[in-house]
Amino acid sequence: MNLGAPVRKRINRPFSSSGFRCVVCGYESVGKTQLLASLTGRLPKPESFRGSTVACETYRDGNLSWTDTPGIVRES
Repeated sequence: MNLGAPVRKRINRPFSSSGFRCVVCGYESVGKTQLLASLTGRLPKPESFRGSTVACETYRDGNLSWTDTPGIVRES
């Protein structure tokens, strides 16, 4: 694994059991997408509104997959 190197391929299918998975989840607008962008070397699209990640996005780099998730919204 080479942190900071660009992610090679976006995938839309389940990851095989032969690798490692990292799923980032948390509240809305806490920097999950920015964290994964920093770790994987990809550039996130600049967004000007909360909740801009609306679906899970998974990227693979060798035997490691990174999954970015939409933010958790807590109702009062």
